[in-house]
Amino acid sequence: MSRTALLFAGQGSQYVGMGKEIYSSYEKTKIFFDKASDITNADIKQLCFEGPEEKLNQTINTQICVFTYNMAVFSIIKDVKAEFVAGHSLGEVCAAVASGALEFEEGIRLVNKRAQFMQKAAESKDGSMIAVLGLRAEEISQILKPTKGVYLSNFNSPMQTTVSGSQGGLEKAKQLLDGKAKRVIDLPVSGAFHSPYMQSAAKGFSKHLNNIRFNNTTVPLIANFDAQIKKSSKEIQEALSKQISAPVRFVEMLNLLKEKDVTKFIEIGPGKILTNLTKRTLKDIYNFSTESVDSIEATLNNFINTNRFVNC
Repeated sequence: MSRTALLFAGQGSQYVGMGKEIYSSYEKTKIFFDKASDITNADIKQLCFEGPEEKLNQTINTQICVFTYNMAVFSIIKDVKAEFVAGHSLGEVCAAVASGALEFEEGIRLVNKRAQFMQKAAESKDGSMIAVLGLRAEEISQILKPTKGVYLSNFNSPMQTTVSGSQGGLEKAKQLLDGKAKRVIDLPVSGAFHSPYMQSAAKGFSKHLNNIRFNNTTVPLIANFDAQIKKSSKEIQEALSKQISAPVRFVEMLNLLKEKDVTKFIEIGPGKILTNLTKRTLKDIYNFSTESVDSIEATLNNFINTNRFVNC
């Protein structure tokens, strides 16, 4: 039996103008942008629709903007029956809301606090991230053994892995990878995310989560930190607490979903990053995206109107 999973995008998928089209096309999405603005005391519509880019790309703003976009889109396609939900980094909070473990308003407050803790940790450390293409994770690990202070942080696809670390450590890593990796890309992020450099953020966020009311899920969630199924309120809280300083095991998450007979993947996010990673990782699947009104309507048409699937 073929199953469906919702994949929620995270930080890095944002761009100036995101959400403007869906805001003007779907009345039900407006409340999400308005509530996010009210709760955070920030003009989320302005940040998403007009930027400026440098302000949108600040962790404190990026996370709440992507979260708001994702949940607005989820409200449009929530009638699509999904057997599993998952998210990449920040997207895991979106998945928790979609699973029924969190209310939307609580999710806004949680994401806002998460971003604050992560930005503070990033500012206290001289860290960043690089993406390594064309090598398997175990090859990268072997090459970087002589380099201290760098960590494999996001296992995005079999041939794409990110490395987090200090600026000096990443410079040494790039030298070691030169001529071996197909490509090494400096990522436009403000910190060494999903690594031990985020331990202070994880500790602060973990304490904050003790004040949040979580529910058991109505749809199982696949967690970032261990790529396992989570259903109980306690498991969801633990997953969100641990993922800030732990690697995102996206490849393992996708492989588990495929083992559970998932062949249809809907990316909920401003772009197609997870769609492309899924295509590079799995075979014989259908991918759907929600980065525009056209793609949303095509996805709805596939699942609700025709039930005859064509990649979109």
